[in-house]
Amino acid sequence: MFQVTSTPPFITPDASSDKIGLCNLDGRLCISELKGDCEQEFWWRVEECDKWERIFSVDLNSTSSWFGGITSQPLTPLAISRDNNKVVLSLTYQESLVDFDLDPDSTVYHLYYSGYYGLAIPYFPSLSLSFSSF
Repeated sequence: MFQVTSTPPFITPDASSDKIGLCNLDGRLCISELKGDCEQEFWWRVEECDKWERIFSVDLNSTSSWFGGITSQPLTPLAISRDNNKVVLSLTYQESLVDFDLDPDSTVYHLYYSGYYGLAIPYFPSLSLSFSSF
């Protein structure tokens, strides 16, 4: 189902589109904006009460070493743990993934790096066709 929604109040009105991240995180619409101070806040939509909830924030000045020193592009969350205490982050066109602990007192993270480029091709068994020979 497609639904039009107004611009969330936490997004800067004149924000550049290359500083805004949009994704589906745990079945919810997730939006983030990379601010001028390299702070990126992540929010998701709470459908039950039609509001936005802040999930976490990341300071790209302290995490940029995980992604080749890049602070000018927003990170994308790929998955969040069931208890919402860890998130897997990626950066567009980078081969690194980071398992980031959301506990503010934690300094633990896991960096995953692929030494080669690949192509992911989704496979949907329900869409496969079976051919029979005559």
